[in-house]
Amino acid sequence: MGGRRHDPVMHVWVHTNGKGGSRKRVSARWVQVSARWTDLKPGWGEAGSHKMEMRILTCFFVMTLLTAAAEVRYGCPDGVAFTVRTQEAPAPGFAVLEAAGRPPLMLPRVESASGEKFSDGYTVLWTKGEEAMVESGTLTAKGCRAAARQAALGGRWTLVELAGMPVRAAREAFLEFDPAAAQAAGSTGCNRLSTGYAQNGQALKFQGAISTRMACPAPAMELEQRFLKALTAVAEFRMEREMLVLVDGAGQVVARLRGGE
Repeated sequence: MGGRRHDPVMHVWVHTNGKGGSRKRVSARWVQVSARWTDLKPGWGEAGSHKMEMRILTCFFVMTLLTAAAEVRYGCPDGVAFTVRTQEAPAPGFAVLEAAGRPPLMLPRVESASGEKFSDGYTVLWTKGEEAMVESGTLTAKGCRAAARQAALGGRWTLVELAGMPVRAAREAFLEFDPAAAQAAGSTGCNRLSTGYAQNGQALKFQGAISTRMACPAPAMELEQRFLKALTAVAEFRMEREMLVLVDGAGQVVARLRGGE
């Protein structure tokens, strides 16, 4: 009324040290400037002689009223993972930073010479293209990549290299990924191939590969055995331009496949 701003209110039940461990309901109003739930006040009258024990002085919450414009998950070389949600309303110019085991933080956008930068004066989130970094107290995570924006393992990929050696075969070996079913089908260069797979970010594991048993010339049979062995060793993947690079647990490239063929 009359232009007065009404901040969103969240009601919280807390225990008092009164008779019978009675409960009181208090309200917390969102203050956008500090990006914290503060100003805890009794919601059902004053507490009277019952002293309220507030064990948490400052709590961090993300309002469910916020509408997410975009959500991106990042993975970092040191194992840190976090999600960033940029907002449209009712708090434009903010980003919500979330990570497992940590309270979500709502960070206002600040001026930056490049990329997008968000900071509440203590925690800094800086995104540039597909990369991001976070600094918060003693935590520093750099070189983080946007896992949610990584190219999906879909479509057809033709084998062009095994264990560092180029593949030349009368019949091409290939894999065609179906992300909805988490299945891949293709050819070993001799027989038809079908396998399940599990992908988590850049981690990749092929599971339960089966193939037909048609006899082929010796070079094709040898390629098939090497290809199947390589698939069982895969632990992760990466994209290099038009190439799908399969890597084992020791970080060695076991195969390269070219897309779009």
